[in-house]
Amino acid sequence: MVYAPGRNFLLVVGILYIIFGALNLIGSAVGLASAGFWDTTLPTANDMPWRVYYTFFLAGSLFQIFIGIIAVVNYTRLERAYLLRWLGSVSIFNRILRIMFASAVFPGGIINFTAFVTFFGLALPILLIIGAHKNLNSYRSVSLHM
Repeated sequence: MVYAPGRNFLLVVGILYIIFGALNLIGSAVGLASAGFWDTTLPTANDMPWRVYYTFFLAGSLFQIFIGIIAVVNYTRLERAYLLRWLGSVSIFNRILRIMFASAVFPGGIINFTAFVTFFGLALPILLIIGAHKNLNSYRSVSLHM
């Protein structure tokens, strides 16, 4: 058995991905259920229906849960480091898209709370990439000695 130096990062980040993804999923589902009310009372900045907004965030929540499950299942497998690093990069891209989408939808733009959530939303993919990179370096050194 080869030691996986990034396993703690990947396990903790994977669990946090699942927890925050589930919370986002609940919030998006409640928002999607009440989107008809929001469409009539609170216009968006560009008159986009709230259903589109919450559907976009619902898909992002499912993607977060997917990444969390993949990270937890593969946290000790060195050969999966490439996949986890790629998922971390895609997650950063997804978070940037969500930031741009939120700033286009909300009339006030990005507020302080959204900036706070954005910071922590970017921290998880960065930690995922760090853990995957540690495992990747270990995988490369093991591959050279075989």
